[in-house]
Amino acid sequence: MLEITLPLVTVPLNPGKNLTVVCEVVAMNHLLRYSGVDSARSFNDRLLKRLAERRQLQEYLEEDNE
Repeated sequence: MLEITLPLVTVPLNPGKNLTVVCEVVAMNHLLRYSGVDSARSFNDRLLKRLAERRQLQEYLEEDNE
């Protein structure tokens, strides 16, 4: 009608989820992506960093023979 393309987002939901909050998160993610911020990549980078830190701590504790 107005020749505007809308992004299609598929979100798997379970019954009982707050649809308003889900829509807000989808909208915020779209705005961040539009401004050049890749929130999924930054989350993944932070997660990998934390896992590496935990792995280093676990290796240190396993090697400690006191």
